[in-house]
Amino acid sequence: MIISERIHRLIREKGMTQKDFSMKTGIPQSTICDWKRKKINPSADRILKISEVLDVNLYYLLSGEGEKEPDALIVMKDDEKYEVVREVLALDEEQQKRIMAYAQTLKETEK
Repeated sequence: MIISERIHRLIREKGMTQKDFSMKTGIPQSTICDWKRKKINPSADRILKISEVLDVNLYYLLSGEGEKEPDALIVMKDDEKYEVVREVLALDEEQQKRIMAYAQTLKETEK
């Protein structure tokens, strides 16, 4: 399976549309369609953003092997989540555990 086929499969698995994926990555829908239609892979400069949006390990995205889950979380400084991560990391271990428990409770009540 080539990378573009894996990307399209992951888009479906995540319940995203090509439009959603396009908006989140900034990649034009026509380019995403070309990957599938022409059986070509995305350019290297887009791979990192694609792995972030699809929330998959970069190695898995490129090879189809290994763990699917990402090894690391990359948050850019201009992303509003950056400040959240900084604040949580500034807390002591007990406070971080309380934040995690609160986040779990929020997720459970959303279901």
